[in-house]
Amino acid sequence: MAAVHPKLTRKQLRQADQEVERKRQAQRIEAVENAPERVLMRNYVDSRWTPLELMMGLLVLLLASMLFGSYVPVVLAAVTALLYVYLVAGLITFFVHWQRFKKELYARHPNASTKGLAFAMLSRMMAFRRMRQPKCEIKRGEKY
Repeated sequence: MAAVHPKLTRKQLRQADQEVERKRQAQRIEAVENAPERVLMRNYVDSRWTPLELMMGLLVLLLASMLFGSYVPVVLAAVTALLYVYLVAGLITFFVHWQRFKKELYARHPNASTKGLAFAMLSRMMAFRRMRQPKCEIKRGEKY
């Protein structure tokens, strides 16, 4: 019976429970990410170039210029204005793409839910292409 039901220590039991929970979590994430509306959203975003892709790099540059530009008020004002203009342009870009994506989604999957897709789309649009998870399946300009 010892071979069938081995005595496990608390540490071994905890590790086994954690492993089972990790597998369950991975299955849940995979099920969500493989939903047809998620796949369509990823392919929609990956097939286009958006100015939001440059957001993280530009914000670092703007932050550095704000730090060094604090000695020259004109530079600080110009950088701040540029930041606001870029954020407004990014939001407009996002809303335009979101409306077009919803039309495409409802045309392909009439009963699909958009729950959680807007934030996922925005964060995917802001991520560098190489850093996106799951990885891009299509190239820019390809049909999805």
